[in-house]
Amino acid sequence: VCGIFFFFKQKTAYEIYQCDWSSDVCSSDLNANRYVYVTYATRTDSGTFGTVARLTDLNNRGEDFTVLLDGIPGAPGHQIQSLAFGPDGKLYVSIGDAFMAGEVQNTDSFVGKILRMNADGSLPGDNPFPGSYTYAYGFRNCFDLAFDESGELFSTDNGTDRDDELNRVIAGGNYGWPLALGETSAPEFVTPVHV
Repeated sequence: VCGIFFFFKQKTAYEIYQCDWSSDVCSSDLNANRYVYVTYATRTDSGTFGTVARLTDLNNRGEDFTVLLDGIPGAPGHQIQSLAFGPDGKLYVSIGDAFMAGEVQNTDSFVGKILRMNADGSLPGDNPFPGSYTYAYGFRNCFDLAFDESGELFSTDNGTDRDDELNRVIAGGNYGWPLALGETSAPEFVTPVHV
């Protein structure tokens, strides 16, 4: 997390009030490009939608607000959550299931996923599902993302009222939700590192 607070001069006070700030992360090359990446959820009459955006840090003020990806379905508490840059220079984004469990196993849907994108928001050509931002799927409410010193990606995933998970995230991995929760021996699902 950057720890830099930005004022969105392009947003009205009402628009800012309607947004839930979820996460921020600085570019892996912050000293050169001054980019700060944010996620937030906006609640409207038609639902909750998540956005991944980028700002440029100019004297601790967010300028050049650029939306990289938006229209991501969400719901209070089960929405867009975390950002992390990988050692590959790609931006990873965790998305909750938005209480749309039936969409989580669909790799073309955003909900219940960890997404992977280029730093400019474009789609990487080497993602595990061609033409999709989906990097891994089958998550209920993935809150945190972190890379360890060897470059492996880990995530947390909240269970319903039990079986919170710590997962080692692999490209194309299916973590089971809503068909499995917690430890599983089903070969089609990646079992958690810890429950």
